[in-house]
Amino acid sequence: MTVIFYGYKRCKTSREVEKALRKHGVELRFIDILSEPPSREVLTDLFKKYGIEGIVRRGKEDAKKVFEAWGLDGLLESLRREPGRLIRPIVIKGGEIYAGKDALSIIRPKNRGAGEE
Repeated sequence: MTVIFYGYKRCKTSREVEKALRKHGVELRFIDILSEPPSREVLTDLFKKYGIEGIVRRGKEDAKKVFEAWGLDGLLESLRREPGRLIRPIVIKGGEIYAGKDALSIIRPKNRGAGEE
């Protein structure tokens, strides 16, 4: 399965996460987030999981004001117009979406409960 990876080559976090995923054999489809911003659907899923604080990397207060004035549609449109404000990377594997270093959970083993094999 190919993992979709929205990142930016000059972003330290994007580079670190990309390197770690590739090291673990994860096949990535790299998309430059600045030239091809994520779709509204992707951003909606990201917002549902992380909220404004978790998806906006700079200008959080401005983003909150846009959200209060224009709602989710206004916020997402604003972020699509200025994708440099988005957290990076945004990683999609199957039906799951991850932001920033949280994407490393793709390669981390899940904690097993007591009595599980």
